[in-house]
Amino acid sequence: MLHLSQTPTEPAFVQDPYPFYERARAGGPLFFWEDYGLVCATSATAVGASLKAADFGPIISALEAA
Repeated sequence: MLHLSQTPTEPAFVQDPYPFYERARAGGPLFFWEDYGLVCATSATAVGASLKAADFGPIISALEAA
């Protein structure tokens, strides 16, 4: 998995985040954003697959029931 670092408050990023997003998408459906310590999805397909994953589904079901 691609690991990227980009300070989200950096003025150049705030003005034009798209080069960073292009690098992230070029690395595949998921990347690790070092500054947040999170795995991020780069497409609707990857988000959908993540939400349907067996270990993530029970969390969603519990939220929907509340």
